[in-house]
Amino acid sequence: MIPPNPPFRTHHTPRPTPHLSVFQPSPNGLCLIPYRDSLEHIRGNLQETWDLRAATLREREGTLFQLYADVGAGIESGFSCTGDRVSLARIAQYDEEIKRVGGIKSERGAEVEGLAAQIKDLWEELGFGPRDEYERSVAQGSFGELGWGTLVISILSAKFQSLSAEKLAREEKIMVMGQGITTLWKRLATPEEEQTAFLEAHAGIGDDVISAVRRVIKSFNSQCRIEVPHTTSLSVLLLTFSLSTHPPHCSAKSICPTSRLSLRCAL
Repeated sequence: MIPPNPPFRTHHTPRPTPHLSVFQPSPNGLCLIPYRDSLEHIRGNLQETWDLRAATLREREGTLFQLYADVGAGIESGFSCTGDRVSLARIAQYDEEIKRVGGIKSERGAEVEGLAAQIKDLWEELGFGPRDEYERSVAQGSFGELGWGTLVISILSAKFQSLSAEKLAREEKIMVMGQGITTLWKRLATPEEEQTAFLEAHAGIGDDVISAVRRVIKSFNSQCRIEVPHTTSLSVLLLTFSLSTHPPHCSAKSICPTSRLSLRCAL
C-alpha cells in the first residue's frame, strides 16, 4: 500500500552544503578555479605595486640623506627611515623634503661659487696661490669635497675678506709710490712717453712688482750715494731723493746720469 502523501509544509529547512573544493564543480556545475586565478592575479599586481613603491622610497631616502650630508644638516626625525608605509602620500613627503633641502644646497652652492671666483681673481692680482685644502678645492673647482655647510661658507668668506684687505693695503702702498715717482719725474723732466712705458712695464700689485721697485730704488740710491737706513720706507726714500737732487758729489748739470733709466724700472 502506497503511503499517503506527507502533509504540505510551509517552511523548508535547507540541508547544510558540504565543503566544496576549488577543483570540484559547485552544485550548479561551476568551478572555483577561475576565481582563484583572479585573486592570484590581483595579489601579484599588489605585490608589484608594493615593490615598486618601496624601491622608489629607498631611492628617495638615499637622495635625501646625501642632501642632508651636503649641507651639513642632521636627518629630520620624520625621515630617519622609510618605515612600512609605501603610499603615494609618503612618497610625496620625501619629494617635498628633497625639494626643500635641495633649494638650500643650490643657494649655498651659488654663494660658494661666487666666493671662489672672487678669491681666484684676488689671487691673480696679488700673485698668490692655494695653501690649504679649502684653497686647493677653490683652485680646482671641486667644491663637492668640502660640502655646502655653513662652516665652509664662513671659512671662504674669511679668506676673501683677508685677501681684500691685503689688496687695499697694497693699492695704498702703490699710490704712495706713484706720488713719489711723479715728483721725481717732474724734477727730472722725464718725457711723457718714458713715463707711460714705465707704468706699463710695472702694472699690478703683486710681490714681484713691489720687490722690483724696491730693488731699483735701492740701486738708484746707491748710484747717487744717498745713504739711508735699511728700514726706511720706500716713500721716505723717494722723498729723500727728491730733496737731494743735487748731492755734494754730483754736479748740477750731470745729476746721476743713469737716474732716468733706473726710474723707468722702479714701479
